Amino acid sequence: MSPFAIRRGFWLVLFDCLQMPSIKLQESMTTDFVDQLEVRSVFFEQFLIQDSRTDTDLGDALGGRECCEAFLRQLTHHGHTFRQLQIATDSEADIVPRVDEGRLFPGHSPLQTLLLTSNSIDTLSPEDRHKLRDTDVLLITIATPAHSADTAAMANHGLALIQKLAEHLFNDGGKPTLFVTALRGTPCPAPPSLEFGIDEGLVRVPAWYQNPEMGAGRVQTICGSYDLLPSILGWIKTVSADPPATSAPAAEQPSEVCFRGTLQLFTELPGAEDSERMLRLQGDGWTALRTQQYLLVTHNNTGHDAYAPEEPRRQLYLKPDDYWNVNDVLVSYGEIASLMLQTEAESLSP
Repeated sequence: MSPFAIRRGFWLVLFDCLQMPSIKLQESMTTDFVDQLEVRSVFFEQFLIQDSRTDTDLGDALGGRECCEAFLRQLTHHGHTFRQLQIATDSEADIVPRVDEGRLFPGHSPLQTLLLTSNSIDTLSPEDRHKLRDTDVLLITIATPAHSADTAAMANHGLALIQKLAEHLFNDGGKPTLFVTALRGTPCPAPPSLEFGIDEGLVRVPAWYQNPEMGAGRVQTICGSYDLLPSILGWIKTVSADPPATSAPAAEQPSEVCFRGTLQLFTELPGAEDSERMLRLQGDGWTALRTQQYLLVTHNNTGHDAYAPEEPRRQLYLKPDDYWNVNDVLVSYGEIASLMLQTEAESLSP
């Protein structure tokens, strides 16, 4: 049990977009907040946003509205609190603060969501300070200027504000448990001739997990955005010794059915390797199945092309070596593709 961890709470920090760490990215860092996060945390090298369509909202990225609602019911049932905080890092947003409704957690309204700017952290009211300090799960979305091209500076500035907030709330030096990731990756500078399939620069994003009781490390296991909410529930149940807030009969207890098929990464993290994991991904005009070794992309026929074949066009890539999705090996690995599709069909059947 960890009263320290539960007392500090769990902070899920979501940037608008971040780029996977690279030599170029590391060289451009001028402050040490990302470096500190990197050397003190578990870093997921293959964390995937499973729904990267341009018209998705926050609920879609986390598994859908039903999943989000079940998550809140589970937290309430076990006597835990949830709040959302939006932090604006743009100078214009500091002048005219406004809650971004597109980043609201399903079921929350702008009136229920606290908005902070880089200037207002210092002037938190005692009431807001108390609410944030006593929140078990705090979702922090960091609004960044859409025109920002320097993701390293953006990440450092956002993390600096997170550290500043933690210092204001916990003046004894303690820190909450953090999971830091983004809703999208940034476009990678691939040559036009290599732009095949899907751009993993927009699907695969950085993901750091920092717990006071866990050492740092880098893991290759496949983890996705749909894993976050059930994993937070698993973490809460692991570190909290509190009894459920209600004594409802088993038949009235909140259902966890929408969490089936997910990997609770915080409870299974020490093993690190899960090569049998397969995630379902979707984006604009394509869907995909991703394992640690393979990426199977299906391009959707929108019906606008009268000459399009009836069978969907599929491509298979070897991962993680074929980062740019250059070499389609579907002909050579047809059995693998068939097995992946069969596994998906079986997982979706009632």
